[in-house]
Formats: sequence, structure tokens, C-alpha cells
Amino acid sequence: MLTRVQHIVEPLFANMSQEDVDSLLDFLGGSLYLPVPVYKEEELYPQLLRPETFLWKEHSLQRGIPIEKEYFYPQNYSALSGKELERHLSKIVADYLFCAKLHKQSQEQWIRRLEDAYVTHGFIQLANEKNSVVEAVEKMNKNSLLSVLHYPEDVAFWRHRVEIVMRPYRHVPDEWKWKMCDHQKNLVMQAENDSIHCRCETCNYGVTYHVSTGQVTLPLEVDLAQATKRIATIERQFNDMAEKTPKVISVIRDLHELKVALTAQSQRLEQLVLFKHQVEALSHPLVEAYQEILSIHLPLEPVEPSLLSLVSVEIPDMRVLKKVALWKTFVQDGLESQLEMLLENWGQAVEEAAPKATDVVFQMKDLVLMRGDAEKIKEFLEDYEEEVPTQMLVKILNGEGTSKIRRLSLHEAPIFGLLRDWPSKYVTKALLEMR
Repeated sequence: MLTRVQHIVEPLFANMSQEDVDSLLDFLGGSLYLPVPVYKEEELYPQLLRPETFLWKEHSLQRGIPIEKEYFYPQNYSALSGKELERHLSKIVADYLFCAKLHKQSQEQWIRRLEDAYVTHGFIQLANEKNSVVEAVEKMNKNSLLSVLHYPEDVAFWRHRVEIVMRPYRHVPDEWKWKMCDHQKNLVMQAENDSIHCRCETCNYGVTYHVSTGQVTLPLEVDLAQATKRIATIERQFNDMAEKTPKVISVIRDLHELKVALTAQSQRLEQLVLFKHQVEALSHPLVEAYQEILSIHLPLEPVEPSLLSLVSVEIPDMRVLKKVALWKTFVQDGLESQLEMLLENWGQAVEEAAPKATDVVFQMKDLVLMRGDAEKIKEFLEDYEEEVPTQMLVKILNGEGTSKIRRLSLHEAPIFGLLRDWPSKYVTKALLEMR
């Protein structure tokens, strides 16, 4: 079998240029041969070694090469016919020569070449240059602002075009936008194409580097001229829709002015919001406007009818736009003086609505439990270290000085006899409602 292999391989080596021979000699440790694996008993292994077994690797002379699937070609070369063996060995020699040329530089150097070729790929350069537009299109495609732009059929067509235009951009994982990821890479040699396939298992993505040209091929290649035109067109189409909707742009600008004016009065408005939480019935358009704008995001500068400007507009509820005209009248009518008056009026309303000791919290017929007494009961239960059973608490409130109550000194508690005139069943009802 070795003779057959040698008979086929020797002419292949003989027809090589001296440069290729030197590359193989350097790769194979100074001898021009095709490595043939054998068992310890000098028995031939049925499969030949891949050149990647030696590429950028060193193996122990004592241990030899591990018998692992990735190190060997799948074919059993001893079972091949003469023609099949010639084709098989010709491919293997070509693979070895390809790896020998790669071996002249380290794996890290080739990865750097890959990285440089990736960032200079035409589409990657376009995507990097137009990244703000790419991100704006993706974000705007999910923005509720689209629902108020003219015209609905234009918006529907634009969204349809987005799905087509953005396909190659979406095909690239986030970690590869617009440079190669930082994860560990697997390099697969492809001698038949004079290329290296670089793959990241973490990202489930890879590119092919062509050694002779120094360029990479993406999994999804595009017509660069067409891609350049399409990304410009999708931006222009959105701008056209925005320009056809001047009323919406005007309202958003008014909303911007409102936000600036109300934010400047945030201290007063926050106090009013606090009052409103205390008394739900309190209401005023200025406070409503302030609460709404807290959830609205607008750019620092007034918006323009363009994609890159409007993409910064985030309005969770587009119904807000219909209220802007009303809010604007209040802001223009002496904002600071109105807020001062509201603070005074709402402050009084909160004070009047504040809980009082004389408020009735429980009533049964002519028996009344006021807030002050209820608070005393709660304070007693919070301060007492052990849990007081309801039955015992009823006796304490009724003023029944049982031996157990006296032993625990509970007859000295401030609530002892607080509901002395109440029937026990009503005391129990009152306690259940309190709890």
C-alpha cells in the first residue's frame, strides 16, 4: 500500500516549483513526504492525516497523534481503486501545499488579515458609513409615529420595502456590526478554493477569506451599487412621508416647547403630582401634561421632517398629540402664576382630606370607633413583642382583667378598657376590619 501511495505522490512532488517544495519541506519538518499514520504495531491506519493536524500545532513524539475524527480524512484509502486513490492523493497533496503556505505566518496573523479584509469589504464599509440610517430605519419601523404619517398606503409600502432593504443588514449578527466579533474563531482550510473559512460558534456566523485576493466573502453577498441606492432611497421615502405631514411635525415641535417649559417648572409640578397622589380627585391640564411628557422622549433640538430627526421621537400614546393645543393655551397663560395658585389650592385640599383623629373608621349601630382610638390599638400591637390572640385582645379592650392578662401586665396597657361599653362580638368585628 505504501508503494502505491509513493508511486502516485512522487510525480506530484516532482512537478512542483522549488518555492512550493521549500514550503512543504518547512511545513513537514525537512522531509518531502506525505505523512502516513501507523498503529504502534506498525500497522497502517486506514485513513490519512489532514494537514491541519500540523498547522500551527505541535505533537508529542512520545504520545504521537491522538486518534480523533477531526485529524483524518474520512476515506479508507486502502479500499480505493487506482483512479480513486490518485484523485484522493492529489487532493491531499494540494491541501498540504495550501497549509504549508499558510504555515509561514501565525494563526493570529491570518486572523488579523481576516479582520482587516472584513472591515474593508464593500458592504461592511457601506453599513458602517450608513449605520445611523440603518439603526434609524429599524427603530422607526417599530415606532408608533408611523401611524400618524401620511399617507397610510405610503407607510405600508415603506414598511414593505424596509423588509427587503434591511435583509442583508439583519443577516449580520450584532457582534459583527461592523467589525469582526471578539470571540474565539475556528479556521477551516479550503485548498480547492484557495480560501479560509473563519467561523464563530458563539455567534453562529462566519466569512470566507480568499488568500490570493486578500478579500472576504459574506454568507449573504449583495450588489453593492444596488445596496447603496436602496439605503439612500429608503431614507428619502421616509423623509417624503414626513414632509407630507406638516401638521404632525408642527404639533411635535409644540410638544417640544411644552416639555421645555414644564421641565423648567419641575419642582412645582412634582409637588402637585404628589398632592394628586394624596387626593385622586385633583386634576388640571398642566399636571396631566407634565405627567404625560415624563414618558415622552424628544430630541434636544426642534424636530425636522426627516428620518434622522424623527427617530429620536418616542411617544408611547399618540393620542397625546390631540391634547397639545389645549395644554399650549395653559402654558401661554402665565405658567408660573397658575402653578403657584394650584399649589395653594391643592395644598388646602390635601390638608382638608388628611386623616383626622375624629374620623370614623368603624361603626356598628350607635357604637363608633374613631381613627385616633384605632391608631392606639395598632400601635399597641406593633409595640408588643408577642402576638396577641384576637380573643385576648377583645378582653383587653373590654377591660376584663383576667388572671392571664394581669400576669402579663396587660391590664396596664393604654388600650385596656378602651371599648369597655362594646359587646365582645362588635369588638371582634371592628378588629377584623382593621386587620
